[in-house]
Amino acid sequence: MAQIIDLLVIDDNKDFCNSLKNTAYQVGTDRNWEVYVTDFQNLEEGFAELAKEIKYKGVILDGKCVIKKGTSDDFDFLPVALDRLAEINRITGRIHTPFVINTGFYTEIKTFMTTQIELRKGKIFDKSIEEEKMLNFLFDAVSVSPETKIEMEHEHIFDIFNKNYLNSSLRQTLHNLINAQIKNAEEQ
Repeated sequence: MAQIIDLLVIDDNKDFCNSLKNTAYQVGTDRNWEVYVTDFQNLEEGFAELAKEIKYKGVILDGKCVIKKGTSDDFDFLPVALDRLAEINRITGRIHTPFVINTGFYTEIKTFMTTQIELRKGKIFDKSIEEEKMLNFLFDAVSVSPETKIEMEHEHIFDIFNKNYLNSSLRQTLHNLINAQIKNAEEQ
């Protein structure tokens, strides 16, 4: 059975998002994964979804995008997005959400944001030439993330969420219970 991997993309270029969905599905197939991409064209709506849905295993961020619907794209997008991603991880109890920056402003972002991105275990990719490389980096990070490992080890249990038999809000509760059990076992 193929592992289901949901990704969240925040990019104001809808055509790019549609193209990325196809590429992600193809690259995922090589790993025996069913990859589904949900895209948003602004940070506010995208991260509202990420905060309520634990199903997302990874995030792809544009380098310059819209923060709030109805505004224009902004270079402040990335610092705001990284801070909000850390806050969502803290609030939801996620250990780490793998992420990448996929941007047409590669040189500018790399010059000013590399340290901040790498400290948070992300990486910057040039949107025009590195799509498959970016996806493979993200998929590698997703495959070793604690949340993915738990879901792969307990695939038969988490399948109830993938089939929409249970409310997805319970998914995080189940993760927390399994993480607590793992920590208890390690301490003994």
